[in-house]
Amino acid sequence: MQNLITLIVSAIFVTFPIIIATGPFLTDAGIIIIGIYFIASTVYNKNYKIFSSIIFKLILFFWIYCIFVSLISSNIMLSLESSLFYGRFILFAMGVGLIIDNNNKLLNYFFITLIITLS
Repeated sequence: MQNLITLIVSAIFVTFPIIIATGPFLTDAGIIIIGIYFIASTVYNKNYKIFSSIIFKLILFFWIYCIFVSLISSNIMLSLESSLFYGRFILFAMGVGLIIDNNNKLLNYFFITLIITLS
């Protein structure tokens, strides 16, 4: 079952340039699926060392800073609406890093898909 989920998430990653071209729904769905995969894989494998990396801490600090600035703005709800959900991009970036660490060949397939999409 885990191999099937890994295969599906890898396929989403490889076809992400095509998914971006289709519109915002599939793009956001792909980002959320890869983010959930990152959380589930991290908890399942008990691999918490990625949370101690300096890059993760800097990105998390920047996200918290954006939320703090949104809280002190004049229109809190409008500002929080845009900055609160940036956390999914943190999970997406960490998920992509996890996918690439697990299989380096996927990066080559991703670039081929990117070149075909841009052509």
